[in-house]
Amino acid sequence: MTSVRITGGGYAAAVDLHGGGLRELQHHGRNVVLVSPAGEHPASWEGRILAPWPNRLADGHYEIDGRALDVAVNEPSRHNALHGLVWNLMWEVTDRATSHARLTTTLHPSPGYPWRLEMVADYTIGIDGLTLTISATNRSDGEAPFGCGFHPYLLAPGGDVGTSVLSLAADEILEVSGDRLLPTGRCPVGSSTYDFSTARSIGRTEFDTAFTGLARDDRDRASARISTPSGPDVVVVWWDRAFAWVQLYTPGSDRPGGPRTSIAIEPMTCPVDAFNSGTDLIRLAPHATWSGTLGIRSDGAA
Repeated sequence: MTSVRITGGGYAAAVDLHGGGLRELQHHGRNVVLVSPAGEHPASWEGRILAPWPNRLADGHYEIDGRALDVAVNEPSRHNALHGLVWNLMWEVTDRATSHARLTTTLHPSPGYPWRLEMVADYTIGIDGLTLTISATNRSDGEAPFGCGFHPYLLAPGGDVGTSVLSLAADEILEVSGDRLLPTGRCPVGSSTYDFSTARSIGRTEFDTAFTGLARDDRDRASARISTPSGPDVVVVWWDRAFAWVQLYTPGSDRPGGPRTSIAIEPMTCPVDAFNSGTDLIRLAPHATWSGTLGIRSDGAA
């Protein structure tokens, strides 16, 4: 078995045991996310859980508590370590029902990350769509640096990102260098080309952009919403306060699914290179547990 399937409320999902990520999500038989290959690492991180850091770590190097540590660089063109370590682990199904699957894995200590993390991914599906709760417990004697993200690619309603309408309310974006996409500062969303606090067409906008200062609803959730210009097809990604950031990314012509057919909406606890900047970096105490919850729903007609 390379994946586990769950169904409920008109939805069906497949979760890959290699990496523990979301491989497929359908609503009334229509794909909501870009489908990734089973049993192997997807080329563009489709649906992957990103830990113990999301996004980029410059040169694969960081220092913490007087220790200099190095992990493998897996983005050689920019000389960064990308998206953590758990994406390449095998996960085990430890609880399963028709509409729910719990997967667990252990990240064992290594020279570049000398802490033991127990990771749990709880996938539940129902009339409100897919809900994913990710948790990490530090089973080491020392405090562990930690960050987490999730990397789904939402298929554009209507098939074209450019004609899709995006809604995302945030105060700031992270500015990054053009060559390595590493942080250089922040700027207000309103002074950039990335202000989608009032829903509008994506058009020619290209994203590889992190947002923070996210607006929250009465359930303390932030969200991003894409839709067809006149409806009724809508896809929503939401996340709780455990995730202070969200990265949007529009893949180019070299990525799976072709250009401008999908957009990655990636809730993250911390931004690019947080192991070096310390920005929103979690310091997970010995035997403490971090947990965060997010979800995807489609409001399209059956």
